[in-house]
Amino acid sequence: VGVKSAIEMAAKYDLPLVRTHHMESHMLVTRKPDPAAASASRPEFPFVTLLVSGGHNMAVLTKGMGDHVILGSTLDDSVGECFDKVARLLDIHDVPGGPVLEKLASQGNPRACLRELAKPLAKTRDLELKNGCDFSFAGLKTSMRQLIEGGKYSKPDMAATFQKRCVDHLVERAGRAIDWAMDLDGGIKDLVVAGGVAANMTVRSSMQELAKEKGLTLHCPPTRLCTDNGTMVAWNAIEHLKKGLYERAPCAAESAEKFVEVRPRWPLGPRDDRCKGRDNAEGGRKARKRPQPEEPSEEQLREIKRVAAEVRIS
Repeated sequence: VGVKSAIEMAAKYDLPLVRTHHMESHMLVTRKPDPAAASASRPEFPFVTLLVSGGHNMAVLTKGMGDHVILGSTLDDSVGECFDKVARLLDIHDVPGGPVLEKLASQGNPRACLRELAKPLAKTRDLELKNGCDFSFAGLKTSMRQLIEGGKYSKPDMAATFQKRCVDHLVERAGRAIDWAMDLDGGIKDLVVAGGVAANMTVRSSMQELAKEKGLTLHCPPTRLCTDNGTMVAWNAIEHLKKGLYERAPCAAESAEKFVEVRPRWPLGPRDDRCKGRDNAEGGRKARKRPQPEEPSEEQLREIKRVAAEVRIS
């Protein structure tokens, strides 16, 4: 419904039509100028991306817009999904629960119950998996449930230890992904960490240490943009417009379905042969039917055309 409406609006008002990818938008928003940090640099292609959110967990070599190689993916849960599920086990009822769990963890000892909380993939006999870039959080979630049921430790200590296990796993896998990416492309100078979980301060500080160790510059979106789907998609569109990567919509409404293929999820790019995790961009539930969006006002149309014209000029 949304794609068809966008095509019809673009044709009706003679506007450029830009195809964007949700996960690419997460990573590219780190290239958006931030008025609050005028001197900050932005990542230049190629770079390594760690995408961490409630629905995705991927390590990616980003060569350019629309040019990505998936080095690692999740075998089961994403880190954001795991955070939210464990938050509920700790009687945190906020949605999402991850930010509240992070606050609770700041009050605890991250080593209090480390020996009793399973390390992801530590016991796997699959050496390719053990030494790869794929992620797994399902076992950690189960181990955390058992720890909570045992009632031996305080909630802050359990939250802190859980967060440490998650972040250590991300760092280990991201570090290996950087090594793989550098073997594929020696020009990498930047590490991007994006997605909702990139707002977690422990994740950021740990990734900063990793980037320094690897000789890279870390780039994270401002925390307010980690979950701002509107801004990130708009910026992705601007990046495409600047490169002339847009299309003219078909005039006939009946041509819309032939003009673009729509899937509930779309692959971000090809997978490295060593990647064994499930493809976060395939399958998924069917999109639910939503009401038709309202027609844009004259003022909104003028603003859209003004921005599009400025982007073409620059």
